[in-house]
Formats: sequence, C-alpha cells, structure tokens
Amino acid sequence: MSDKPIILFTNDDGIASPGLWAAAEAFADLCEVLVVAPREQQSGMGRSLPVTSEGRIYEQKHIFSGSEVTVYAVDGTPAQAVQHGVLELAARLPSLVGSITATIPAMVRRSPARSAQRLKRPVWASRH
Repeated sequence: MSDKPIILFTNDDGIASPGLWAAAEAFADLCEVLVVAPREQQSGMGRSLPVTSEGRIYEQKHIFSGSEVTVYAVDGTPAQAVQHGVLELAARLPSLVGSITATIPAMVRRSPARSAQRLKRPVWASRH
C-alpha cells in the first residue's frame, strides 16, 4: 500500500472530459489518483441522488502520466460516483475529493506544475 494520500476525482461532464484528466495528471506525482466519474454528461446534477439512476460501475483503463490506470465510470450523478468511490472502490478513505469544474482545465494547461497549489483552496474539501 502506498503512503501517498488518495485523491478521488469526479466531475459532472463525464468520464471522457479532458478537464478531468488534466486535473488528475496535475496531481499524479502528489497522490494516488482515483477517478470515479459519471459515464455520461451530468451537468446540473452534481449533488442529486435520483432513485431512477442505475448506479452501475464500469471499470475502464486510461493512460495518464505514462502509466495505465484503472478508472471507473458510473451510471449516475457525480454524488453517486463519489459514494461509490469512497464506499466501494478506494483501498482506504480518500484524503480529498476533487470535483472538477469547467474552469479548471484552462488553469491546468497554463501551468501544470503549479496547478495543484492553486486548486487546493477553492476546489478541494478535506475529510480530515
């Protein structure tokens, strides 16, 4: 088991969103990255927990930071993706959960090395 903290990344734009991967890559050297995001676009559904959602989890492989990693697409909202990530998929309790917004990708592209520092305060909420 790694000594690095786990950071769970999600969004409302879906697992294929370039912004999700830009943010995850910016943090890859600092933590164990766990990506659990909606399988499809879920804008405006962030905290909702609809009873009509199937909640199925689809394991996928993705390459970033030169390594192949397992990521998870959820048939559901970002809130449901986080629930699955924290309760079922993380090897231990994540230290942080990052919900990626539309403004983050441009920030990460401009300065990947400093993105982690910039993003922590306005975007990240710690469980500790």
